[in-house]
Amino acid sequence: MGLVASSGGGKSTLLSAFLDLGYNLVADDRIGFVLEAEEPLVVPSHPYLRNYRKEEDIGKPVRKLTEKILPLQTIFFLRWTEKVEPFIEKVEPGKAFQNLFSNSVYFPDVKIQARKILRWLAQMKTYRVYLPKGKIETLPQVCNMILSLTINDKR
Repeated sequence: MGLVASSGGGKSTLLSAFLDLGYNLVADDRIGFVLEAEEPLVVPSHPYLRNYRKEEDIGKPVRKLTEKILPLQTIFFLRWTEKVEPFIEKVEPGKAFQNLFSNSVYFPDVKIQARKILRWLAQMKTYRVYLPKGKIETLPQVCNMILSLTINDKR
């Protein structure tokens, strides 16, 4: 699964919760894809590649870095909410495309980039996760909600 959000949008916080549950990290902050592949394949990368700001500590060492290229099957776009409880909604492909296209870089050609993202989105599930602002105690619940969608949700 992939987590997408702007700076300060909760990616590292949620990543920390998944690490606590024993899940492996593939990449943090920047994700490399195998462009030649027909499916979205993610290349593992060092977890603190941050060219634009000082390295951050998410509060625990990252020992479990995945060593192999893996398919990306689900993307969760993170948003803060003032509501008390977290919730998740499905994101339609058009909205997901806008989000991914604007957050992707280093494609050699814009037309190829657009076609590739559209082809990959047809193979993925996309959701928006609303995280209660300042409610870190809801993270285990958010993780369970995400896991129930990635494990149990069938197309």
